[in-house]
Amino acid sequence: MNEKYKKLPLRRGVGIVLLNKENKVLVAKRIDNPKNFWQMPQGGVDEGEDFYHAALRELKEETSIISVKLIKEIENKFTYILPDHLIG
Repeated sequence: MNEKYKKLPLRRGVGIVLLNKENKVLVAKRIDNPKNFWQMPQGGVDEGEDFYHAALRELKEETSIISVKLIKEIENKFTYILPDHLIG
């Protein structure tokens, strides 16, 4: 890992793959960026929150969707560092 990243705190986060009844995936256009950026719902995990409840909260905050059924939660957790141009 690059030395400049070693002091950055790692943030726990969740990502959601949301399927409708036709198995189409929700990918939404970001409204907070003037460029043409699209992404699936995602966000940080609050202190004391588990991944499942963080995913439900983020989904509601970003899409107003509250009625969902969990199909699968991945077993493995991943760590990654954002590229320089994405770190604010």
